Amino acid sequence: MKLIIEAGSSNTQSVLISDQGDILNRNVSSGINPTTDPEFENAIRELNKHYGHLRIEEIYFYGSGCIDPKINRKVEHILLAQVREAGTIKVTDDLTGSGVSCFGRGQGLIVIVGTGSIIGYYDGTQLIDKLSSGGYLLGDEGSGFSIGQKVMTRYIRNQYSTKELNVLQYEIKLSPNQFIDKLYEQNNKRKYLASFAPLINKIQSDTRNTILNEAFGEMCKKMISPMYKKYEVAPHFIGSIAFYFQDILTKNLKKFNILAGSFHQSAIDGLVEHHRHE
Repeated sequence: MKLIIEAGSSNTQSVLISDQGDILNRNVSSGINPTTDPEFENAIRELNKHYGHLRIEEIYFYGSGCIDPKINRKVEHILLAQVREAGTIKVTDDLTGSGVSCFGRGQGLIVIVGTGSIIGYYDGTQLIDKLSSGGYLLGDEGSGFSIGQKVMTRYIRNQYSTKELNVLQYEIKLSPNQFIDKLYEQNNKRKYLASFAPLINKIQSDTRNTILNEAFGEMCKKMISPMYKKYEVAPHFIGSIAFYFQDILTKNLKKFNILAGSFHQSAIDGLVEHHRHE
């Protein structure tokens, strides 16, 4: 059996497939990011509860934050501690996984826009170029973190209409000062701020579009346009933010004379298809 794992900062999707390529099981568990989440080991152990009793020969783990060999070895070690039968465990980053999912053995420009954001060029076997997002402290333009941050910055500065403010107060259930206190208590501030991104759909359309255009405009200018100029191919997108707001994202891309490729909510289905035939 093969276990395919797509681990994002917000949630982890895993699919177990038989030697014949049949899908045996699907699970969704807590997000895993060993770079930004101090409690990532617990999330891996939660994932392992579904599979530790099974005889799994191969594990393919594509994860956010898996960008350093030392981190990847640590993830491998935690997986192996509970899935002992695995003969092959391969841990690599989520951008590579998105390239595999979208292009298989082909090549192209791939962009992740979920909790975080990042862009790279996949050549059919590996990433040969990427533009560092810098994480939430230095980048992540256009991401769920970025949108959540913009939504909540307006909230603490009282920059919404009375109607919008009433809706947000009902949803958030925290005063601006209470929110600030709770934010700085969080171990994973990026994930916490990203959790407020869905509130973008609770506010009036003109405010909503202003925030989204600002977020996607920054991403197009600082991340996508520089890579597009190098490779001159349409970028393909994976991630919930890109998928659900593809109309506004597409309009922002056109401002830079960039046509969008495909949009996918998740990489998991493409990864499963790839490994079913490998």
